[in-house]
Amino acid sequence: MSAFAEAQTCRRQVLLNYFGEYREQPCGNCDICLDPPKHFDATQEAQKALSCVYRVNQSFGISYVVEVLRGMSNIRIREHGHDKLTTYGIGRDHSTITG
Repeated sequence: MSAFAEAQTCRRQVLLNYFGEYREQPCGNCDICLDPPKHFDATQEAQKALSCVYRVNQSFGISYVVEVLRGMSNIRIREHGHDKLTTYGIGRDHSTITG
């Protein structure tokens, strides 16, 4: 079920393949066919994040690492001297996602 939900190809093809029926052409009617997922190469962003995690000595949670990457100016970051890191603020160009 998770493979079906995470499919990046025509859902009809996924279902048919599961039951041993093969179709070469996408259906053109499922959500994937009508609005294909956008692909994003996050290699550089992942490298920045991992570098920041390393530089804060792997001692802080994801929210804190994001704050450092986005260049937030708060007491906790200044107290730890993380505003002096090379990774401080290198993610400013990314928006904050709330949900």
